[in-house]
This record gives sequence, structure tokens and C-alpha cells, in this order.
Amino acid sequence: MLSLDHFLVFALISFTLAATPGPNMIYLISVALANGKSAALTSLMGIVTAIIIHITLVSAGLTAIFISNPLFLTVLKFFGIAYLLFLAFNTIKSNKKITIDTTKNDRRSGFFYKGLVINLLNPKMIIFYFSFFPQFIDSSKNSVAIQSLQLGATQVIIAFLVHFTVISFASKIAATVNQNPTWIIIQKYIVAVVLVVIALLLLFV
Repeated sequence: MLSLDHFLVFALISFTLAATPGPNMIYLISVALANGKSAALTSLMGIVTAIIIHITLVSAGLTAIFISNPLFLTVLKFFGIAYLLFLAFNTIKSNKKITIDTTKNDRRSGFFYKGLVINLLNPKMIIFYFSFFPQFIDSSKNSVAIQSLQLGATQVIIAFLVHFTVISFASKIAATVNQNPTWIIIQKYIVAVVLVVIALLLLFV
């Protein structure tokens, strides 16, 4: 088990990181405003899944292999940037306005995979987990894998709660602004700009 002081420090840092505006939060707010709470929650599930994958890689020691290869990180970065720009282009190109109707399964899966890819293809996240987790693991105690699991579960819960709160506030605003015809017209441009901004953030990490 983790010591109480290590757990509290880790929880505080995880909360600070989750509450600090970044690509995940920017994307979730844009989805909540343009498509409503259900779509944003689906995207959040994708982001949480990506976090779990990152934690699993750290626990398995595979992240060390990835981070030791600069070429891999570079390819990963530009693949993620290209995908985000592709999504932005398709959003602008589409003649359909973005609505808050997210009842179709294909729409839900689309939001899930966008959230997953945005987080999973961010090389900054790989570096973060590789350098951050080991500082809170005591190899002299029980299994390193168990400690990693405890840290991972803590971060997933904190990240989910913080982002869920943000989504809830944003979706309440969306319920009002979506009644404005002008807002409906510019929704897709806002989402496209957000995707481009996230791509630029990835470019300079």
C-alpha cells in the first residue's frame, strides 16, 4: 500500500494537473458546447481509456522503450497533429450543422475515439507518466505493479471528477446558446478552431 503522505501529495498533484486547462479540457468544453453533455461524456470516456492505457504501459515498463526512441516520439507527435488537422478540415467541410443529438451509436463512437486519440497520441502524456509515476513508487515495499495500479486508479478518478464537473457547467451553457440560430451556424467553426489549437499545442510540447 502507498503511504498516506505519498498518496495525498500524488492526489493533490493529479488534481492540479487535471484542473489546469489543456488539450483535454479545451476539447471537452468545445464538445459540450457544440454537442451537449452526452457527447462530452462519451469523449471523456475515450480520454479516461487513454489514461488507463498509458498507466498500463508504465506498469509494464514499455514506456521506457518508447521514450528512449526520439524518432518514435516525433512520428507519434506528427501523426497526432495530422489527425487533428484532418478532423478540423472535415468539420469545416461538412455542410451539416453540429447538433446536440447524440443518440446514434456512430456519433457516440466518433466522440469516444476522438477523445481517445487526442490523449493517446500526445507524446507529452508518455513523457509525463514515465517521469511522474516512478517518483511515488517505493520498490522496497509491495509489488510495483500494485502501487502503479493504486496511483493509476487515483488519477483516473480525480481526472474523471474534475472533467465531469467542467462538462456539467459547459453543457448548461450549451442548453442556452444552442437556442440562438447564430450560434448554431458557427458551432462547427468553433470546434474546428479548437482542434487546430490542440494540434498547435502538440506541436510545441
